[in-house]
Amino acid sequence: MKKYIPIVAALAIVFGFASAIWATGVVRRLPRDDSHAVSDVPSNQSQPQVQPQDYGGDGSRLYYFGPDFMCLIYTNSTTVACFGSNAHGVVSGVPNVSGFTSIDGGETYACAFNEISQFSYCWGSITRRPTTARPTVTPTRLPATPIPTPTSTTGAAPTATPVATATPEPNACELDIPDTFTLPLTLTGSWIADEDCVDDVIRPDAAPVGNRYFRHVLFGVTSATGDWTVTLTSEEDTFMVLSEIDGVTGELTIVGVNDDIDRNNTNSRITWTPTQGNSYFAYLTTYDPNTTGDFTLTIEASGAGAQGQRSVQSINLSDIQSELPQK
Repeated sequence: MKKYIPIVAALAIVFGFASAIWATGVVRRLPRDDSHAVSDVPSNQSQPQVQPQDYGGDGSRLYYFGPDFMCLIYTNSTTVACFGSNAHGVVSGVPNVSGFTSIDGGETYACAFNEISQFSYCWGSITRRPTTARPTVTPTRLPATPIPTPTSTTGAAPTATPVATATPEPNACELDIPDTFTLPLTLTGSWIADEDCVDDVIRPDAAPVGNRYFRHVLFGVTSATGDWTVTLTSEEDTFMVLSEIDGVTGELTIVGVNDDIDRNNTNSRITWTPTQGNSYFAYLTTYDPNTTGDFTLTIEASGAGAQGQRSVQSINLSDIQSELPQK
């Protein structure tokens, strides 16, 4: 098992030899016979016939004893050394790798680990080896099959095949908007029976319960001159929610909710003072569920030179629902 060296020296007695680990961490192998291992430990330095042989010049604090072998990790170099019987290849199979922080093993094998970098190495007579994730550890890996270099039949240098870049698929629920724009901006769209753009979360208060087909537009404000107004018009009864996304914190805030402009106008309109650098999410749907039809969205500003851009922010409809005012 793995051992931690105490302040006093530790003595290891295995089948074929004895070793002592001094309090400084130095490992010394002691001459012995099979039946007098303990008596061979020197009582003082005046017995030349039992002078220990130094095996660990840079010290050790972690070690493992097998039945007939011993392995340790050197403190300064974090490498492993093994002594004793090589019947199972433990002594000869020590990895030439540094960075180990602990050691353990079995009767016929040893394993060294680095718990911080999550890599390990086992050697000796063992059929199951832990995964080795450290790039410099190669002894337990099969060599990678080399990729042949293409050759040109005409003698010209081979030309690398370009790798196609995947084009992100557009969001079916999002209105197409220019990358940059100056107000006023007019967009058109349609509510269709599309299961990707159906929502049963957000609906006007006291409106009929059911699924609603929705669209949305997401834009950022680059020049916030004057008040901005967003208007949703359609032959259907519309419903709109406008949310603000803080450009620094990403925090969501409801700017406005509108069902009808007035009692005789079932279109929706929200006017607000935007913050430059923030993004805005306009959720566009109908008052009645399961309703399809065409609509127009207009964004205007009271001041000249108001500008915006397509935003790459993201938003969850459930976040809007949680922020809606309760009536």
